This record gives sequence, C-alpha cells and structure tokens, in this order.
Amino acid sequence: DSAQSGYQENHNLDPNVISGGAFGQLWQLKTNSTISGQPEQFYAKPLVYTPSSSSRQLVMAFSEQNKIYAVDAINGTLYAMRDLGSEGEVPFQASDLNGCNDISGTIGITGTPVIDSTTDTVYFWAKGYQPGKTGYMSSVYRFHAVDAFTLKERPGFPTNIEGLTADNDNTRYFAGGTHLQRTSLNLINGVVYAGFGGHCDMFNYTGWVVGIRASTGAFVTAYATSAGPGSPAQGLKAGCGVWMSGSMLASDKPSRLFFSTGNGYSAWVNDASPASGRTQLSTLSEAIVNLGIHSNGTLYQADYFEPAAYRAMDNADRDLGSGGVALLPFSGGGVSTTAVTCGKNGQCFIMNADNLGGYMMGRSNSDAILQTITPPAGAAIFGTVGSYPLEGGYIYVAPVGSPIYAYALGYDSNGRPTFTLAATSSVSTTGRVAISAAVVTSNQGLPGSGILWVVDPDVGLLAFQAVPVNGQLVQIQLPPAPQLSKFQRPAFGDGRFYTTGPNVVLGYGAPVALPFNCTSPLQFGNVQIGNSVTLTVTCKALIPTAITGMTLGGNLYNSSMASLALKNLAAGQSVSFPVTFNLAGYLPGNGAGGKTLTPGVKSGSITLQTTNGIPGYSSMQPISLTGQAISLGPIPAVNPLQVVFSPIIVGSATASQGSSSTLILQNLGQSPLTILGYAYTVSNPIEEPNFTNLTRTNTSYVLDADGYFSAPTLPAINSTLAATSSVTLEVDFDCQILGNHFTFFVIFTDGGMIYAMLTGAADSAPVARFSYSSSGIDWTPIPTSLDLTQDWPFQIDLGTYSDPTVVTMTIMVQNTGGSDLIITKSKPPEGGVISAASPETDLHEGLTIQPGKNATAVIQFYPVVSPELNDPAISYTGVWTLNVNDLTWGVHVLNFTGALQAPQVGPVLANGSPRFKYLGCFHDGIGAARIEPASTTSSNNSNGFCQQYALTNKAAFGATEYMSECWIGRNIPSAELQVADSLCQNYICSGSSIETCGGVGSYAKMWYDVTAYFPQNRSLAAAYRPPSWRATVGSYVYAGCIYDNGSARSLSKAMASSNGLTLEDCAAACSGYKYFGTEYSAECYCGNSVASTGVYETDSDCNMLCGGDVTEFCGGASRLSLYALNGTSANLTVSATTSATEKATGASTSSAEISTATGSAVTVASVGDYFYYGCYSDNIANRTLQSKSTSSASVSVEFCASYCSDYQYFGVEWSRECYCGSSLLASSTVATDGRCSMACVANAGEICGGSSGLSIYLRNSSASSPSSSSSSPTASTASTTSAVAPASLGCPDSNATTYNASNGQVFLLECYIDHEGGDLSMVPVSSYAACCEACANTATCIAFSWLPGTNNPCYMKNIIGTGLRNTGVWGAVLVSTFAAASTTSTTSSTLLTSSSPVTSGFTSTSAYTTSSSTLSVTPSTFSSSASTSNSIARSSMGSQTSASTETSASGLLSTGNAGILTLTDSSISTSGSASASGTASASSEWPTGGTSNPAFASSPRSASSSSMSSSAPTSSSTSTVGSVATQVNTASSTTSSVGPSSIPDWQYYGCANDSTSRRALAGTSAYTNNAMTIEICQAYCASKRLPLAGLEYSTQCYCGINLASGYAIGQTGCNMGCGGNKSEICGGSSRLSVYLNTTFPNPVVVASASGQQLLGCYADSTASRTLKYYRTSSPTDMTVEVCVAACQTQGYSVAGVEYGQECYCDNAIPSDSLLAPNSDCMGMLCSGNSTEYCAAAGRILVYV
Repeated sequence: DSAQSGYQENHNLDPNVISGGAFGQLWQLKTNSTISGQPEQFYAKPLVYTPSSSSRQLVMAFSEQNKIYAVDAINGTLYAMRDLGSEGEVPFQASDLNGCNDISGTIGITGTPVIDSTTDTVYFWAKGYQPGKTGYMSSVYRFHAVDAFTLKERPGFPTNIEGLTADNDNTRYFAGGTHLQRTSLNLINGVVYAGFGGHCDMFNYTGWVVGIRASTGAFVTAYATSAGPGSPAQGLKAGCGVWMSGSMLASDKPSRLFFSTGNGYSAWVNDASPASGRTQLSTLSEAIVNLGIHSNGTLYQADYFEPAAYRAMDNADRDLGSGGVALLPFSGGGVSTTAVTCGKNGQCFIMNADNLGGYMMGRSNSDAILQTITPPAGAAIFGTVGSYPLEGGYIYVAPVGSPIYAYALGYDSNGRPTFTLAATSSVSTTGRVAISAAVVTSNQGLPGSGILWVVDPDVGLLAFQAVPVNGQLVQIQLPPAPQLSKFQRPAFGDGRFYTTGPNVVLGYGAPVALPFNCTSPLQFGNVQIGNSVTLTVTCKALIPTAITGMTLGGNLYNSSMASLALKNLAAGQSVSFPVTFNLAGYLPGNGAGGKTLTPGVKSGSITLQTTNGIPGYSSMQPISLTGQAISLGPIPAVNPLQVVFSPIIVGSATASQGSSSTLILQNLGQSPLTILGYAYTVSNPIEEPNFTNLTRTNTSYVLDADGYFSAPTLPAINSTLAATSSVTLEVDFDCQILGNHFTFFVIFTDGGMIYAMLTGAADSAPVARFSYSSSGIDWTPIPTSLDLTQDWPFQIDLGTYSDPTVVTMTIMVQNTGGSDLIITKSKPPEGGVISAASPETDLHEGLTIQPGKNATAVIQFYPVVSPELNDPAISYTGVWTLNVNDLTWGVHVLNFTGALQAPQVGPVLANGSPRFKYLGCFHDGIGAARIEPASTTSSNNSNGFCQQYALTNKAAFGATEYMSECWIGRNIPSAELQVADSLCQNYICSGSSIETCGGVGSYAKMWYDVTAYFPQNRSLAAAYRPPSWRATVGSYVYAGCIYDNGSARSLSKAMASSNGLTLEDCAAACSGYKYFGTEYSAECYCGNSVASTGVYETDSDCNMLCGGDVTEFCGGASRLSLYALNGTSANLTVSATTSATEKATGASTSSAEISTATGSAVTVASVGDYFYYGCYSDNIANRTLQSKSTSSASVSVEFCASYCSDYQYFGVEWSRECYCGSSLLASSTVATDGRCSMACVANAGEICGGSSGLSIYLRNSSASSPSSSSSSPTASTASTTSAVAPASLGCPDSNATTYNASNGQVFLLECYIDHEGGDLSMVPVSSYAACCEACANTATCIAFSWLPGTNNPCYMKNIIGTGLRNTGVWGAVLVSTFAAASTTSTTSSTLLTSSSPVTSGFTSTSAYTTSSSTLSVTPSTFSSSASTSNSIARSSMGSQTSASTETSASGLLSTGNAGILTLTDSSISTSGSASASGTASASSEWPTGGTSNPAFASSPRSASSSSMSSSAPTSSSTSTVGSVATQVNTASSTTSSVGPSSIPDWQYYGCANDSTSRRALAGTSAYTNNAMTIEICQAYCASKRLPLAGLEYSTQCYCGINLASGYAIGQTGCNMGCGGNKSEICGGSSRLSVYLNTTFPNPVVVASASGQQLLGCYADSTASRTLKYYRTSSPTDMTVEVCVAACQTQGYSVAGVEYGQECYCDNAIPSDSLLAPNSDCMGMLCSGNSTEYCAAAGRILVYV
C-alpha cells in the first residue's frame, strides 16, 4: 500500500467466513526475550510475503531487540530467525534516554521494513551502538538488506549514514543517537526512503527523510525538515520530526512522496503572512509535505500545507505529524487524488494532493484546503485513515478513547470530494496513545464484503462491516487476542490475518480444508423493493460428508433444509438448492421505520453444518450472498442525521473562524429527485411541524432564529438530483455567546421530507490547574510556565529516607475552564525507582478532562537497595513531561527526586563527613589467619564503636564480626575474600539493635579510614604502610643494613639518643656528613666514612621500628640502617653470614660498590627472556611474588632476572629487593600512582620498583627454555623422571606444576585453591604427594583438597566445582592419564636456520582454573630441545604453527566415565617398540547413525595444519612414554609463531563472532583470569564434556556443543595474546578463538527408547508445561532411556527430556503444543550420557 490508502482487496477475506464460527487463532509463535525482565516488543508491523524461492507464504516479524523471524503463514513453523544482537549489533537501551519511555526496554527495528519482490530482499534500519560503546551519543542506525527467506545479509550491507549532511543544508549532519526511525519504509525507483524523528522531543533532533540505494546500500539523499535560512543552527533542537505513528512515507507516483511533521522549535519562518506551498519553507513545522524525487533519487521540496494555527499546535504539543498521509483515489472538480492527514489536535485535513494549500492561502487567511473534519470527540488521532472506495465511498478515523467514525464520500458544489460523518461505533477505543491506523479489506472487490479493521492493544483487534447501517458501524465478533503492540496494523494473507504482541506473533484464519466447493458468493444483482428473486446454489462434495443443518445470516434471504434433495454425499457428488432474495412486502424508503427498506447493497450468508467422513475438514461450509435493493422512484436521504460542530472556544485565536461541517443530500432512487423547499425549526419536525422558511443574507442561508447556524450555498429550489447521486452541503456554526445551541434543518422533496439536527456549543477556554500532594489533603500548586517557548523544569522532592520504603505522590490536573482540557503530551517515568504507578493509563496523551472535573496520577518512590552506614545519600530521579491544550500553561518537565541517606556512625572528619566508609563483606578466618591481626570483644560493639577503636589504635581497617567482635589492622583485604554484602546481614550488633555486625560463617563487615586507605588503587597512605627500609631520606639514599660494634662503631659520631627518633631526625642531626645511620630504634650515628667492620648484613636484621615513626626501620641489635648522600660510594663487603643466594651472586667474595645516583633511572623494557610486565602493588604481609626473594646491594634488573631464572615472573622493589614467582598474587593490582620510581641500588640508571611497588617482568613464553640445549648442528636431551614426586612437594613452590601418580594419572597442582562440591571421601595423609596418590587410586576422583596441619585430611572430589581461594588448602585437579609409571623423553632434531621461527616443543599439561586461581603453564620435565619446531608427542602441548604434522598415532584426549580426560589411541602399540610415520587417521570419522551435530559438519578432521612451507628444513622428534613411542616429522613455518595452540586432541576451528547479550557458546563458561591459556580452556571444556572451547579477550573461556544461531566461523579480529601465554592467541574483542575436540563422540537425538518413539521437539516453558503430571531430574544420570523408564514406572505413556537433566511425564500432549525444529533440541547433552541429546532450555524431546 505505497499510497497508504488504507484499502486492500486481494486477500480473500470474506466477512461471512470470519463471522461463521470456524474462524479463529491458527497458531502463535512465542519468542524468547534476550533481555532479562523485558518482553520482546514488536512495533514494526509484520509483513506477509511469498519468496520466489519458496511456494510457502511467510509472515515476517521484526523486534525492538534487533531480531527477525520468518514464519510459515499457514502453520506458524519458524523457518528462520536472526539475532543481530548476537552478531554485535546490540539494541539501543531505552534507559540511555533518561526518562523517555515511548518505547520501553530496548530500541532496535522500529520502522516497518519494505520488501523488494524483484530480488526477495527485505530492507530495514536497526538501532544499536558503535562498537564497544554505550550511551545515546554512541548510538548509530545501520541500514540492512537481508534475504526474505534465509534472512542472510546481502553483500555490502549493513551501511550507516552517521555524520552525513542534508541535501538542503550542508551544515546539518545526521546523528543516530538523538533520532528514532519510526516510519514504515517505502521503495521508490530503486531507492529506500525512511523518515526519522526524535525520542520524546528530547535532545537536539531534527526531522529527516533519508534515501539509500537498494542495490548497493549507498547513500543517495537526505532532506532535513528544519534546515537552511531561518532554521535553528546545528546543535539546537529544531524538531519537525517525521514519525507518523509508524505510517509509511506515502507515494502514488515515482516522482513524489508525502509525509507529515510534528512540533518545531526555536524558529518559525511562516508568521503572519500567507505563503504558497510552492515556495521553499525552511521550517516545516506541523506540515504535510510533498517532496519531489529527481531521476537520481535525490529529494527537493515540491509543495506543502501548514495549518494557519500551526504555532498554537506547536505550543500545545498537538502534533499534526502523529498521523500519516493517505493518498485516496477520490477525484472530481479538478482534484485527481485526495490527500488526508489527521493529527493529535483531533482534526483531519482534506487536501488536493496536487496542490496541498501552502500557508494561510484561503479566504480571510484561512486554510486553502478542501475540508477540515473534526470528529465529535475531539480526541487525538494517530496513524492514517482507512478508506473504502466501494458502495459510495467512505473514510474511517479511530481517535484515542473515542468511538470509531465513518465519513461518507460526497462532493461539494464544485464537484470536489468532501466527507460527511455517516456512522459511529458502539464501542470506544482504549484511552491511551496506542490505537492503530484504520484499514479496510474486501473479498476481491465484491460490494458488501468490506471489513474495517482497527487494532486496540488493550481490547484486541476490532472489526466492523465497512458500510454503516442506520448510522452505526456494525461490529464483527473476532476471536480473543492477547495484548497487542501499539500502532500495530494487521497484516493480511490468503484468508488470514496476522498481528503481534509482547513476545508473540499471532496468525488467525479459518481451516483451509472445506468439505464442499460451492457457488459463492451468490450474486442476485438489482432487485426492486417489493419483489423477490430465486437463484440456485450448487455444492460439490470434496470428501464423504453429510449435511446436518443450515443457518441463514440476514433476514432478506430464504432457504431451508427441506430443499436439499441429497444430504449424504460421497466425494464428487453434488447437491443444489434454491435461495431467495426476498424483498416482497417492503416499501421503498429511507429507513424511517415499519416495512420501509432503504435501497443499497444487502448481504447475507448460508452456513451448512456437516458431519465429515474424513478428519481434518471443517464442519461448517460458508456461502456468501449479495444483492442490490433498488427503488424506481426518488428516495431522499440525508447523512448524518445529526451534525455536531466542534465547540467554539470564545476568546481564542480561532474563535472568529467559527466551526464548519458537512452533510450529504442523497437520492437513493432510480428517478431524479426534485427539491421543493428548505426550512428550520426547533421542535420535532414530524410531531410538531412548526417550520420557518429559510432566508438568505449576502453570504449564506440562515438556519436558525439567532443566526448561529448557516449554509453558504444550497441547491436551488425546483432543481433536481440525479438518480443514485448525492451532493455535499456545507453548514457552519458561528457563535460568541457561551452556551449550547441547536436547530433542525428541513428539506422538502418530491420523494418526501427529510431533516438533520445541527448542534453546536460556545465554550470558554480550558484552564489547567496542576498540583501535587503526598497526603491527598494538602495540595501544592505547580505554576504555569515562565517561558512558553521552552520546556520548563519544575522540581518536586519526594523526600530523603533512611531505609527502603514505598512513598507515593499524587499529581492532580483540574479543568477550571469551560471546555475540554486535553493532555497533549505525557511522557511518564517508567521502570525506575521513581516511576508512574500506571504509566499507560494515568494522565495519558489524549486524555480529555471535562470542565469542572479532574484527573490524577500516582508517582511512586520505591528504592529496593539499602544504603550502608556512612554511605553518601543515594539520589534518584524520575522525569514526567506534560503539556495540555491550555495555551497559557506550557510544556512542563516535572523532575521528581528522592534520596536514601543511611545514618552516620563513628568518627567524623573536620567537614563533618564520616571518616570510615564501608569496604565490603569479607570471608574472614580462612585457615588460621585473620584478615586483620588485632581485635577486641565488647557488649557495646557496633560499627561506629569498631571504627572508633580502629582510629584510636591507628588502624586503617576495622571489621565487625560475630555480633561483639571488632578486628582492626592495616592489612589490605584480599579481593578474593570479598563476598556478597547479604552474607554480612545475619548478626545483630551486640551494642546496636539496628545494625548488623557480620554474618554466619565467619563473614566480617569491613570498614576503612578514608584518610588511610585508597580503594581505587588499593594503596595505603604513607603513615599507614607497613614498616620499611625508607629508600630516600632527604638527600640521603638507603645503603643497606650493616654490622655495628659497640666497641668499634661503623660511624664515628654518636648523636644523642631519643625514644622518639625518626630517620628524618637523624638525617637532620647529621647534616654535613656523608653518612648517617640509626640503630636500636633510638640511636643516631654520623660519619664521613664507614669502618671496615661495617660489613653488609641482610636487611631483615635491621628490623626495629623507629621510636618516633612505626612505619620506618631504625636498625636493630648491633645493626645499623645506613644512609649515604647522593653520589657517595661505599666499599663494603658482605658478611660471612649473608645468605647462600647472595653468595652465589659473588657478593660475598668481592666488594660491592653501591651507587646512590637517582636522577636518570629508566624502566628496562626487557632483559634476557623477560619483558617488562608493569608496576604492581605489593604488601609486606602478603607478597605479590611468593616463591623466592633476596635483598642485596647487588640488586639490578639483570641480577634479579638471573636470580629468578627458574620462574615465570620476577620483580624488583625498594631499590634492592628481588622477588620470584610462578604466578602473581590475585589481589595484586596495577599501580598507576608512579610508585615504581626508585633507582636500582646496583645500577642507578635502572628503575627497581618503589615503596610497596614491584617492577614486574614476565618470561616471554615463546622463547626457548633456559634448560634447552643450544649446541649445533644437533642437540639431544634426555630426562627420566619418577612418576611419584618427592614427599617434599609443597606450596607455593609447586603451584602450577604437574604430579604424575604411580598409576599414570597426572594432576595439576593448585596451591590455595579449594573446589566446591563433589566430596567423595576423606582420608588423612602425610604429604601433598600422598593426597595425589590417594585421589589417583579412588574411583571417580578427579580433584582433591589437602589441608596440611592437624590430621592432614585429604578431601577427594568427583567434580571440579567453583574454585575458591583458601590459603589453608593445597589442591589439585586431574588433567590426563599416562600409559606407564615412568617417562623418558628423548628428542633429536636438526637445528633450523636463523630465519626460521621456532617455538618450544614440549610443555606440561594444564587443567582449567577458577576465578580465584592464578595458575600458569610452566615447563615440565618432559621438555625438548629448544630447536624442536612444533613437535607433538604424548603428554605434550606444543604451539600450533603453520607446520604440517604427520604421525602414526596422535595422543588423543577422550572423555572417561567420570568426565576425566585420558590419553587414548587404539592405533598406538603398547609393546614398547612400535614406531611409524604417516598421516593420522585413527579417529578420522564420527560414529555413524543418529543426527549429526552442526558444530562438526564442516570441521576438519586432520590434526595437521593446511599451510606449510615445502622448502623449510625438517626436524625429527621421538617421545617415549612408558613403552610407547611415536615418530613426529615437522616442517618449519615461515609464519609468526604467535598463533593458535592446542592440546593434540583439539583442532583449531576458526575465529567466531560473539556477544555479551547472548553467547555464541552457551554450554558453560570458565572465568576471567590473567593466566588463561588455550590448554587451560580446552582441559576445562573437556572436563565439562563439551566439544567446543572458545577463548575471548585474552582471559575468558567458554564451552558449548555448537555455535548458536547467528554466529559463524571465519571472522577477523582474533588477535589478542593469551593472558597466561602471550605467544598464543586467545580471541579478541567480541571474537572467539574456537577449538574442536576431535575425539568427542558425535551425539544423537535418540529415535526410540523402551518401546516409545520420538514424537518430536516441542516448545516448553515454566509457565505452561507441555507435560504436566510427573517430574524428576538428575544432574549426573539423566538419559532418554532413564526418563522413559521412569515415566513408565509411574504409569505414564508420554515422556520428555529437557535441559540436559530434567524428565517430564504425562498421558497426552496438549493439542496446542508448538512443534519446533529438531535442531532446537540439540542444545544440551544428557547428564548421564554425552552421546545423547536431552533437548535444551525451553525445548523438550517427547517420546510416545
């Protein structure tokens, strides 16, 4: 309907079929919202289409969540679905609009798409965000083109126009964030045009019409509705939006399109002077616009109409642009096409589409249009009018909260089309902004078959006979419908209609299979009133059937069962019977009563009831009847019988124009009608015929005694009106006297007298009085706006409260004026803490308040989160924008505010704010250690009490626990110990009944001193940091801890002792000396040289706190903390008692010259195999690197790298400290405060950390292992390792290493990780290794937790649950199984040339870790030569490059009964001597049978890469595992070694797209961890029995059975290094590196079990279960066979499995159950059998 005529004749919709009883809901498609708590909304109208590639008609639906559905129009089968959000085009969040809730939840595809039938392409706009951004300013619109059947994107799409400028103003550019694409799209000459408006008139939006080339997606044109001279500048709100309640940009010719606009802002070009519509207008406010289309698709302004009252409409928010433009085929008097637009001002403007009317071009500067219609209710109108060109012609209007009106087509005295009110409906629409456009259908253009359709979201779909009967629209009863979408026009198919609602697409129709083929419709033609005609109906039976009854619809048609000669028919037999159109006994008339009959089309129906021999056919056969009743004589009629004029508002700007309307004088007869005279009366014309003949003034005929009613022209007396013709008469009402007035207008003809009642009212203007009250008694007025040209803000405070509570505020609107007050704009707050209680109904747009009445709305403040003590007030806001048709009131933006303010407790700062703030709830006392070391217990304990106790004792932290305990200290709580705040809400404080002090399970409520601790970077203020050897004191630099002798001092000058000594005091006292030193907390010494006895001791010997500053060390017993001036060197030796580590560096055998210069130190970027990782926080109580450390005057970056060469990380701190470790403490964070700034004590040009700051270096994992041989040309290494590690195995040094148990099982050791759940048993053991052995020899044990200490319990587990950090636990997880108890690895290889990149060959396996684990992969004893390239052997995990790997048998990972990964390969010999070469093929095929998994359909089965260099040197590597040997030949790659890596059983699958709103791999997810590697993720997914592993964003791991719909392999963007191994690729931003487990058994959908067969896959939900009577579940043992057997045992014949572990039973499946594709039920494996599918979430496999 490109012209938006509102009429469709080609969908076979017969009113008799619809009302015949068989018509109803055929199907419904329930959709699943991907946004939690929000329904999936469909505001775009559905489309019905039959693609050329399919014979099936489709219904296409488009949602605000950026999802598309293609559904079978007949049965509702979902053919295709696409979720743009899962592809990265996440829908726009309505919450970003700060109070605009016209569209709630999300905004995605809003404008109805358009289909190009020549290419089967659907075009639409979708709203989303720029990649990785949020907020309305980051929103963009993308233009899509998709295949109508597959929904796949066309090449070159999507495109967007962000930042492009308007054709008519190159300073105005398009910004998607501030605009809403609401109109339906139109395709004209290969260009797709769309209109854009704003969001609730917010932001600086402008109306746009945009054109995009359909074939390429190229931008063609953009026209801004407020642009050019006189318009607001770019950046200011211009308005003039194009939204039209979703109507289409109308076009009846390739050279033009039409639309209407809304409010304009800031500037208006048209003022008091008339203007032609052919002249350029820069501010198209409240206008109907005709844009011309050039041959290249660009747009230009061709014509417009702007009402004379448009400024008043702007001020009152009475948008003309709420309704679209309908181009109607009604012509005459020089008008070829009629244009109609209705708006929020409650008026319809009738225009000549070829000359719209301009501005004030009519008489007396009025509107130069054909007609203005004001429906009696005066309510707002949204959408387009409907039209019916048959049976005289009608248009239909559906205002808000009013009856539906029909207007009959007529013609004025010049022959131009006009419209007169002809009928109203007996029902009214809902009273909110949601009513759809009207649309009319007919059965192939047959008169009498017209149906008027209107969608009311609250009532459902309404239908009426299109032709009124006696001034009424006769309603057709339809089947009930759920809540429907607003502005939703139904879509029509072949005898069916479709619509949408939240989370649902609906199809309605009659059963397709009818038992007969009958003569229908039976057309009688013209029959004179008083006569009758009989015709015959013939029906041919299509099946064996019996006619059991007959029902007649309509009292003018006769037939009976007795006329049926044959009632029982075989297929192919026919029966005929007579039907009579009986007008005998009637007289021609105009419906005044008695036996008179008004000429016109008379419709009826016959319904045959049948009993059918074949099921599936309808039991009712409808037959349509139609005939035309005629009269040979003239029959006068007037329509409507009563004309109700729009009220005149006395004193308003439009009052002087009066009010106009029309009525139609008709001749319904077949002979000319002669007009004999005119009169008026105020009494009943029939009962009291007291007439006054009309008189004429200079301008009109007077129709009443006061002259208030008049008619400018009337047909002359004795003139005639031709047979079956009509004339439209204009009547006017003009009165400035308040009151109600009426008259009867009487017309005398030779066919009889007829009359119409005219009524009008003159009222005073409406006066709005707004007020608000929290009690309903005392009301506070809201003043009128101080600036009517701007949105005026007004603040309403709901109060401040200490606890969550429900507070309500009532707004009242009173009308103290004399005419109806109408709410013209209402944008209430929805869904937030402050929201309208009933946003859809209270003070809704279009609400009419009569004089003397009022309306109210309730605002509620409902906070649900309790603020913590001492928290700043939590403020909430809610905005309600309101306007009314009282032009003195103005647009009001009511800003409601409310706040929660918790009580303040404890000490305060000087400004009165709390000194302590809440840090969180923490798990305390894990193991033996408390988070904070000191405590007190008091019956007066409260949070304030504990804070004061912490302050008194100079503690940075205070924690309340177990009601009466207060723990204080300066230890920064580990983030890993923080838990949900709710866990600290169980214990009431012993000293305060209104406060909680911790929770059950050793949970502590932690507080921090805001002057002592800074949570943003997890650092303490200097005064609260742990004691340290201060690196610098003034101009002195720390030189170390040296030995001092009371008889021979190291520094000669002794200063006075002081119990309050600080380093600063001593430095000041020794000013002028080269050195100073402190000793024994209180002693200070100075000197210009250091005695030879002053040799270096370890820093830890200088461990006494300064008497005057407990954060500083001031020497020790016979130990001096030595400081030297900058640039001063000291030649000292290391004491014989120095640690073995320092001796190993040479410090004990030679002098160490210490430089203290600091001016030019820089951070070393790399040293050896290490690269700089960053500056990290450190804590003396809980070191970031905990494996090994030293403090020495020899410390430099190079020194520490050598010292820590066996570790993954090293770090330097405080100029002279060196720390090593295999992992970082998880609670350590990157420090950005510049703390790593101290020069190394042994190299003043290098940075060595700082105060509580570690300069950390990480080994580059792609570099060769230090233990690898570098000899040439051939290198060989061999190692033999016992499978049982020594009993000295321990934490933390063994963290992230592997242990080989005596039975071949391999464990990954996890220090301080305790996995939840799955406990099997407990045995006491003597060592870490013994616990490994115990688990290895316990059936189904795959993890354990050992607690060294009392009894040494070893807890064994059969699942790997969530990992929690617990410093008292030494844990491990099973990662693989070897074939023998000992291993020998021998590798021989020819070295590669220097130009050939290489990677290390063998690394140890690594299992999955948890969010609290910081494990990393480290080289194991199974290491190869560094020159081995991409060697793959049993127990190895090599970096995958582009090399080709050939082997007789790859060591493949398979899944055992308990979900344990084991290394198996049936083709490998176990005799100890087998060795071969060739291409791996042992597991090259999936098991046959069953349903294939789409995840693997295109997966490569070979373990080798497809690319290699044929000329590269080769290497050979042999690995012996027990008695099994394999030969591996590799070719070096010329590509980068940084790429996918893999455990041998895993194949790199490709790079896939992903989305946070709906994951591509939805089976399960691991964690985010800095130590993530490919191997860790693969092992985790294998343990979960899931074949696909995906890594994302360096540190994230996801698993699944297959890629979800909408996701695909072959994307770019997988380019981020893994967190635990930078040489490996772990996906990217919204990109997954996907791996396939090649040994995973191909799961199937079980076809039968225990005698029951698969019925199919069905949709299911918790609200309405498919199988209802018995349920069982098992997270470990569920299979199809188990479920079927369980149901049979319970006596049920139908069984169903769901969600991997659930089983449901029943004796039948409901008839309305929705069948889904089998692929929908291939989402989850059965918990008891990984080779079977057990359906998915919301899907159930049913067996009968």
